[in-house]
Amino acid sequence: MEDSDFIQMLDTVFEQAIESSRSKKAVKRAVEEFRQTVLDEDDLSWFGQTDPSTLQLTDLISAVRKPRNLEEAPINFNLLYRLLKLQVRYYTLGTDINKETLREYLYLVVHHKGLYAEVCEVLQEKFNLQPFQFHLDVGLPFQKNLERLRAYTASLEIAVNATYNMISEELGPRCKGMKSFLLFHHKMIGNEVEWGKMLAYWTACLKAYKLHKIQGLSKADVVRRLSDSPFSRAYDFNAELTGMANATHKLDRYLADAERLVATAALGTFPY
Repeated sequence: MEDSDFIQMLDTVFEQAIESSRSKKAVKRAVEEFRQTVLDEDDLSWFGQTDPSTLQLTDLISAVRKPRNLEEAPINFNLLYRLLKLQVRYYTLGTDINKETLREYLYLVVHHKGLYAEVCEVLQEKFNLQPFQFHLDVGLPFQKNLERLRAYTASLEIAVNATYNMISEELGPRCKGMKSFLLFHHKMIGNEVEWGKMLAYWTACLKAYKLHKIQGLSKADVVRRLSDSPFSRAYDFNAELTGMANATHKLDRYLADAERLVATAALGTFPY
């Protein structure tokens, strides 16, 4: 393939990338910068011996469509910090507390940012999986290929999610106390609002469990205490409207979940 053919092919790809982008000006600037970099090369003969299907055009298009001045949002470690603190608090509610394990759990809280970076490095090194591939059949009509691509994308999302789950299931039991990092890595980042609510619920479970199991209050007294506390909205017992029997039935769910979390903290697989 001649050098001019190479440039023509790139221009075709870039035109489509610009046309399909919302931020056309930013993408156009990125395209012009990349194109000039290519034109500045003295020798493009390497392209003549290259199979176009191996050029990873999707990576190229993704690169130019992303504005150069757009930085990725920094990771919010607050959820990981809260999760690890809950692991410590639930562990201390167990019947067999090991001081060394407790120190390890506290170490995770203090050094959570650095440890998360190490976890990412280990995952990248130890689980360097084969890339997924979509085989384009240009002998099919364009719309047929789009249908195939959408089906493949849906399957790919399931496969990637399953891969994260399998890694968590494999490493979780072997790395005591570290499953919280895997959960943060897999589920929490990007879903902060949803998981913030979950952590608030687990905190509510903890308060109810301490009142009933540790302080020995009856279920009715726990309902009254929590209903009169600043955290009453987290429980929504409404005993005065629905009756104490219904309120204590709601309390049972908080207590059951707290029991489970105490057990997982003891096993080193918190919160699952």
